[in-house]
Amino acid sequence: MSASIHSTDDILAALREHPDWRKAVWRAFLADDQEAAEIRKNLLTDDLLKLPARFEKAEEERKNDQKKVWEAIQELTEAQRQTNTTLQTFMESTDKRFAALEKKVDGIESELNYVSGKTIQVDAKEKLSSYLQSHVKRIRRCDREMIDWIIDTASESGVLTEREGSDLRSVDIAAAGKDMESGKLACVAVEVSRTVNTYDVERAARRAKLFLKASRAVVTADPPEFRKLFPQLPEKAYGLVVGRHIAEGACREAETKGVLFAKYHNGHYREGR
Repeated sequence: MSASIHSTDDILAALREHPDWRKAVWRAFLADDQEAAEIRKNLLTDDLLKLPARFEKAEEERKNDQKKVWEAIQELTEAQRQTNTTLQTFMESTDKRFAALEKKVDGIESELNYVSGKTIQVDAKEKLSSYLQSHVKRIRRCDREMIDWIIDTASESGVLTEREGSDLRSVDIAAAGKDMESGKLACVAVEVSRTVNTYDVERAARRAKLFLKASRAVVTADPPEFRKLFPQLPEKAYGLVVGRHIAEGACREAETKGVLFAKYHNGHYREGR
């Protein structure tokens, strides 16, 4: 059965009457690009028709924005790298300057400690009788020339080795006097330091024994230049350390080795162990 088609209303009525025709008609229209475009133009608004172009533009803008973001990130990364490099260079330079400054400060501190130690040594030599008043009296100090003569005489007698003689020559102060406990002649070896440490105590104890051994060799040899200092054979040796402070370990070491400690107070003293 055929339908009479005289207008668009007839077409629409026929399609309503025969729904199965719709797909066929639709495929026929879409097969023609020009007809399909015309249908889309008639069915869609201008805004809907422009959406694909807008989406394409938005996607392009998104890609551009993303590219700009990555470029900005890369610029920031490079700037951070340069900042880190500059900071690292600065830190290395600063560390070198601080190391040099620390070295200078250490040098200055060492010099000050040396000068302070020498000052204490000079004063301690003058105050030696006061430091030892509870142990030794009638103190007679040895000058450097006398110490060298004693060491040379003991070395020539074979009593001191070359190493022992070299060690004893470094003693800060050497003296002799009467031991108040026994009444016999005693030798004293003194080590002076701003802060007395274990090494100072060990040196005082060791050099006191060496000085006693060398002094006994001198008396045995009986050279006349030593009779005033050693009128008799010395029997005892005292080690003495003098300083502003004594380390805890050095204090224990002094007690163990029987080394005396005199605390220096700008010329004032206090004897102790």
